Amino acid sequence: MYHCRTVDHEIWRPGFWARVPWTAIASIFSFLVCCAALVGILLNSDGKETVGWPHPSRTIPVSVLLSLVVSIANLSLAVALSKGYEISWWTQALQGAQLRKLQFDLDIQRGISAVFGGNLALDKFAVAAVISLVVSIIDGPLIQRASIVTAREYGPSIFDTDIKISNASLPANFSAFSGGGSDPQVLTPLFRNVSRAYSNREDLVLSVEGCKTNTTCKLVIPAPGFDISCTQRLVPYDLWNIASAGFNDQTRPYSNSTFFNQVTTFDVTIQFGRSQDDASYSTINVTALYKPDEAREGNMVERQCLLRLATVHYFVTMSDGIVKIEDWKEQNDTVALTTFSKYKEGELSVGSSAAGGFQSMIGGIIFVADGLYSSRIALRVAGKANGLLFNITGQAASNYLTSDMSTYSNYTMTWADPTNDIVNTVRQLMFRSVVANSMANSTGVTPQLVTVSQSRISNAYRSNLTYLAITLACMVLQALVVAYLLFGWHHLGRDMSLDPFELARALGAPLLQGGSSNMNIKEALSPINHHRIRYGKISNGERAPIIEQEITSMPTDVVVEDIKLKDDKKLESHEAGSPKLGLYWQEHVVAL
Repeated sequence: MYHCRTVDHEIWRPGFWARVPWTAIASIFSFLVCCAALVGILLNSDGKETVGWPHPSRTIPVSVLLSLVVSIANLSLAVALSKGYEISWWTQALQGAQLRKLQFDLDIQRGISAVFGGNLALDKFAVAAVISLVVSIIDGPLIQRASIVTAREYGPSIFDTDIKISNASLPANFSAFSGGGSDPQVLTPLFRNVSRAYSNREDLVLSVEGCKTNTTCKLVIPAPGFDISCTQRLVPYDLWNIASAGFNDQTRPYSNSTFFNQVTTFDVTIQFGRSQDDASYSTINVTALYKPDEAREGNMVERQCLLRLATVHYFVTMSDGIVKIEDWKEQNDTVALTTFSKYKEGELSVGSSAAGGFQSMIGGIIFVADGLYSSRIALRVAGKANGLLFNITGQAASNYLTSDMSTYSNYTMTWADPTNDIVNTVRQLMFRSVVANSMANSTGVTPQLVTVSQSRISNAYRSNLTYLAITLACMVLQALVVAYLLFGWHHLGRDMSLDPFELARALGAPLLQGGSSNMNIKEALSPINHHRIRYGKISNGERAPIIEQEITSMPTDVVVEDIKLKDDKKLESHEAGSPKLGLYWQEHVVAL
């Protein structure tokens, strides 16, 4: 039997600076750079348009960059973790550990399934593996939630532009025709289109230079409209006395109803204001009576609104060419009242009401509004058990009913005020009429210079820093675990790895014992890198030429002790009938 030992020329050099794991430190530094990049990307992209970030000529989706950076961060942590495993494994091996635990710590590095094996050891290797797996799974989806795309308004930018909408009065014969009398009976062709478009809720489209697609423009357009003034009074009622003798209608005693003993609880009338001598056919009178509460005795509200022709400001919002005007909410939009003579042919009307063929400027507007809103309902006495009966005309009395069905035919029925809706309908019809007339006579319209406030609606990134914080917290936790595994590198005296040949060499495989024990595994394997080996079994009596080779060509740094070689040159240690496993070296069997 032969006993050989090598004389080490490599020195075991432990120390803090001598064994610094620069690869792991560089990986952790790379991880920190990735963390800073994530913060920078989310802060810089927040509120920026998707089509112009990071540069107008070169756009990259934020989600792509976040995914790429997180992948690099995970790779950096994986590299550092691998080095941490090596240092920690060799550190505990140097200090002494059970073979079972060392084996488990090797297995857990190769796959998390090791925790389900029978060799389980709940130690820092297992904790590091579980944390690393969880973080690598969740940090991608989490960081994707840190940036979303939403619609955002940019601006406003202010500029002046011309708009082809006339602020002159509409033609005297613009909207309505009467075959007898002055009340409008049919609509003119142009206003008929306006009325149909309004009834169908068709979009009103304008072309304003400078207002591009995907933008919202706000502008104030002076044009013909109505000066609006409203007054209000209370009208008493008493439904306890609805059947008292001598009563006709408590709230509308002048009505022509054939029924007695009733109370009108909702009534809307819309009329020409032709009783005004200084503005015949230039005004609209709106009167609305309604019962606002459930009381059986109290006061109804009567609102009267006078609409006079005037130049007014229309506050317009235009998106992609579609125009909407701001509703009237009792604000004063009047620029100037339009003045007319007492009655001059061709200013407000054309033709004779007596002879037929009478045409008016705003008669059609009144005609449409009257059809939509003129309505009346009165409650009257019924039989003892049947509640109150209705005397009703028009649909608005039902549209503005605010009480539920349990109150029907009862004094507790209530209604809402319709006057604001009436006024806004008149304003909508008037503005659509102005636009239609301007487009029909575009060559004769003098453009107006208006100031436009333009805003853009565009997709933009919105950062959610909460998800960024959660993602960074998870990855930093993994980085701290890696740093814990790296701690102790100063105990090692040379570069060490978990290479299988390094482990075999450390566990005493004879084939790998050449050279200094302090060489790294690449240097140790260098002399035999080109030798061919094969795993197999050897039995007693087989030649082992390697021993002869070692004896005849012994390196100068090897001391041979107690060399005994029998005449038949067979290994004395091989007893008959005891097969062993070994590596075939140069086509010969050599024991490990």
